[in-house]
Amino acid sequence: MPPERPLPYTGNFESPDAYIKELLNFVTTSDIFRILCGGVHILDFFTIEPGTFYAALPEEWHAFLLSCDIMRFLDLLVREDLDTFVHEGEHQPPESLIAYIRKVRELSLDRKFIPKDKELPELPRIVAVGMKPKKIHEVCSFADYVTQLSSDIKGQLGGEITHFVDFGSGQNYLGRALASEPYNRHVVAVEGRDHNVSSAKELDMMSGVALKPQMQRNKKLWKQIKAIVGPDGLKDRALVDKAIEEVVGVSDIEFRPMSQIEGKYEYQDGKGHVQYISGRLDSGDLTEVILEIDKHRVVEEEEKKRELKLMAVSIHSCGNLSHFGIRSLLMNPDIRAVAIVGCCYNLLTEKLGPPTYKQPYLRPTLQAVNGRVVRESAKFDPRASQ
Repeated sequence: MPPERPLPYTGNFESPDAYIKELLNFVTTSDIFRILCGGVHILDFFTIEPGTFYAALPEEWHAFLLSCDIMRFLDLLVREDLDTFVHEGEHQPPESLIAYIRKVRELSLDRKFIPKDKELPELPRIVAVGMKPKKIHEVCSFADYVTQLSSDIKGQLGGEITHFVDFGSGQNYLGRALASEPYNRHVVAVEGRDHNVSSAKELDMMSGVALKPQMQRNKKLWKQIKAIVGPDGLKDRALVDKAIEEVVGVSDIEFRPMSQIEGKYEYQDGKGHVQYISGRLDSGDLTEVILEIDKHRVVEEEEKKRELKLMAVSIHSCGNLSHFGIRSLLMNPDIRAVAIVGCCYNLLTEKLGPPTYKQPYLRPTLQAVNGRVVRESAKFDPRASQ
């Protein structure tokens, strides 16, 4: 079922349009917000004179901020009742600071997450390999959410979601969880970095999502090969292959590390499946990705005729990936739903011009310390003409 409010805003707004209007007014008129939200790099505190603290923040805030304990200040930002807050120190928070905090709170979306089931399914240990507790929490929560969402919209779509398309899948923690018990869903992982795909496939074999190929190993022969190439020669594939040919000749014995060996992905009834598609997305048009799904599906004739019903999903989708994911719903008939948790919104490119990463009076030339801002500033929305 859809939520009661299309947007989870917390303030007393008459409608989503009223909220958006007030939000746009604030972010385009508040210089402090525009400077601090994505416009300050950590190195700016060491490379700008006067320091960013003094240059960006109102002078009347300085005394209180310098005297307030950092944890106490964090409580003031996100937890304390602003109407009753009293600082025990010499300096009290200025009214303008309280007003700024109140406004940001009012315009902040509700971040509370309450799963329908009090206890979410636990990830098997072999699936959670490589994840820290924070990542496990995120993957468990989001995997359960998108699965529940697909069930909720099943009636509207006339059938189940056939595939989850994961934008910027990275090492595919989310996709691996969705393809494993208890979800057993089909996942298409779209990732542009080859080393991430290689690492993901290695983890797939460890978790059982991919089948390990049967191979012969011989440690004694491998020791002889290492003695020939030396410790520095193991990274030279040509030198290693030459040593293998010298020691073993033609043989079925496998000497490659597991990171260089791909597992086998098979479709099985009632089991999940992962398919990797390498490439970077430059728009919301997923035509090429969808064609790849059709090409690699090895199923029965009746299954081939089944209509694709795709859901675009992504967790921590950086910059334009969120934009492309949302647009994919409009540009591709096979995409039936979108579930995205975005990040790095300051890397979104502008539709009608380059992004304004820095305020003009802080850095007129846009010459960032890390250089990335300059490169990104030359980008435009590739679909701006549509």
